[in-house]
Amino acid sequence: MNKQSTNAKWSLEFLNYLFSTEGNSIYAKSANLIPNSKNALSDIQKMFNVPAERVCHVGQVAFSYDFFTIMKESLKDISKGNKPKYMNTNSDGTLSIYSFDHYLDKLKTAFDEQRKKLAA
Repeated sequence: MNKQSTNAKWSLEFLNYLFSTEGNSIYAKSANLIPNSKNALSDIQKMFNVPAERVCHVGQVAFSYDFFTIMKESLKDISKGNKPKYMNTNSDGTLSIYSFDHYLDKLKTAFDEQRKKLAA
């Protein structure tokens, strides 16, 4: 909003309304969004019928970084796939890129191994 605008007063009033609890709720409902308010967690619980112990702020979540390592390594493998040194050598000696299923199988194996470690 430009402070030199002839509509500055109206714009400020509208923004104040939009960010009020009432205005935010109306906007969120019409746009199918979760209201941006201090009650967001209870709104999520009500909207999606989610138990309270399943809803939290991002900062309250503990991530398994092994998951990200597996994804990172898989994406690196896929990105190297068109270099001859990482290609599949066919029975006739020609090279070809591995199939998507090859990479998906490697990804599944890595996740299965990680699950076994977590279960131990």
